[in-house]
Amino acid sequence: MSEVIVIPPKKKKLKKRLRVAAYCRVSTETDDQAASLKTQIKNYESEIRENPDWDFVGVYCDIKSGLRVENRKSYNEMLEKCRLGEIDLILVKSISRYARNVYDGLVDLRYLKSIGVDIWFEINGMKLSTARDSDFAIMLAVAQSESEAKSGNIKFGIEHGFKTGKSKIYDRICYGYSQDENGKLIINEFEATIVKLIFVLYLNGYSLSGISKQLECAKIKSPTGKEKWSSETISKLLSNEKLTGEVIGQKTYVKNFLDGKQVKNTGQKAKYLVSNHHEPIITKSMFNSVQKEKKSRSNVSTVKNKTVRKKNRYSNDLLSGKIFCSECGASYRRRTRQTKKGNELFWRCANRIEHGNRICKNSITVSNDEIEKTIADKLLLYKYDEEAVKQYLKRIEISDEIKVEIKDYNENELYKIREYQMCQHALSGDRIALNLLYEESFKKIKDFIRDRMWRAGLNRYWQLMRDYDDICQETFLRSFEILHKYHGKCRFSSWVAKISFYFISHRIRDIKRNREDLINIDDFDVYVAYRNK
Repeated sequence: MSEVIVIPPKKKKLKKRLRVAAYCRVSTETDDQAASLKTQIKNYESEIRENPDWDFVGVYCDIKSGLRVENRKSYNEMLEKCRLGEIDLILVKSISRYARNVYDGLVDLRYLKSIGVDIWFEINGMKLSTARDSDFAIMLAVAQSESEAKSGNIKFGIEHGFKTGKSKIYDRICYGYSQDENGKLIINEFEATIVKLIFVLYLNGYSLSGISKQLECAKIKSPTGKEKWSSETISKLLSNEKLTGEVIGQKTYVKNFLDGKQVKNTGQKAKYLVSNHHEPIITKSMFNSVQKEKKSRSNVSTVKNKTVRKKNRYSNDLLSGKIFCSECGASYRRRTRQTKKGNELFWRCANRIEHGNRICKNSITVSNDEIEKTIADKLLLYKYDEEAVKQYLKRIEISDEIKVEIKDYNENELYKIREYQMCQHALSGDRIALNLLYEESFKKIKDFIRDRMWRAGLNRYWQLMRDYDDICQETFLRSFEILHKYHGKCRFSSWVAKISFYFISHRIRDIKRNREDLINIDDFDVYVAYRNK
């Protein structure tokens, strides 16, 4: 008996539902383009939802130029959805709405095609899956050339405005100014006061961060309304020529229309200076002084058209640029830290600050007080003195200890500075300075008195020699009474010795001429001047 085999009928395959999105783009936020964008979004959403074979994923839209992909947030979100496999089809009005850059456009189209995502360009009547790459390349090139032509027209209009002095860019508001009803710049009195303060502080030696702290303490908000002013904001304000009543056009320009980046005009294109454009806040002399000061503080300089970074950063501290790490050779930088006693200054290797211990592993951190004390000891000073440091300090090298290298010096001159310092501190109530001042000079002064008495032939007057200790005591007592008159132009011992000369001469007069005592040191000064003739 024959066998019957049943062959079932072919089942009709169910048509796959497509996950569909749409992409819209306009270049500007003008009213007509905003209305066009709104209409496109509405129409595409309706079209996708009404198709029974489609699932609505979303409508992605950007208000950006089609030349640069990285600036289009929604476009990049859509590409990410495609990468994750959540979109099968994209609806776009035209190729120029999708992109206006040949390279970026072709790269993204080929990527989407490789992962199975299709695109329908409505006006062009083309589908990504069926059209050739060369067709898209031609249309993208046309779109790019249109953008280039439009960019050229815009550049021409802007430069023409600069040339004629009618550019609206000239009247853009900056800190210190506002606009009147005609859009012209007028001084904002409150902001102008702050601008003047910033310029004065900078010329008085304040750093950008120091100015920021002053403004913050005064509760003066930044141009953007923030509590703290950034150093960059203050730096730009100090370099803004608008504050002098002048305006410069075309300080920057777009070098490549594809990336649209503004670059600094350093002579590649003409600049346009408009003098007396509006009322100034800052005088030109003050502005020029600030530019000169900024240049001297700058950490970079231009050598043969190349930017070169200086080895040391600017600082108004005398020690900046003179302290070096013995391990890596980098300079030390001054820093501040909070302690229970308040802010503390300290110095740290620049490589440790910037790179941790990768380059410099063993450099130590040193307090500012410790460095100043070491310098003072090396220069034979009682306390750290800026003028002496400026004149004699050569460099400091820090390893396990602080090594101070000084220039050739006159020891006698340094002792004058030391003794004058001790004198000033003694007058301020420093008992240690007072005792040290007399201890260091005592033997020399007593020897001078003994020698002077001997040279005067007073050894014949045994009564006066017996009063040697009395003369020493009177000399020191009188010098203490007029300590404020010590000027530091000679050694302290020499100054006191002159006072002893008065007492010795006084005794000689008593013995030889039987005259009355001189009553004050001014008489003594006259007497010494007379004897020196």
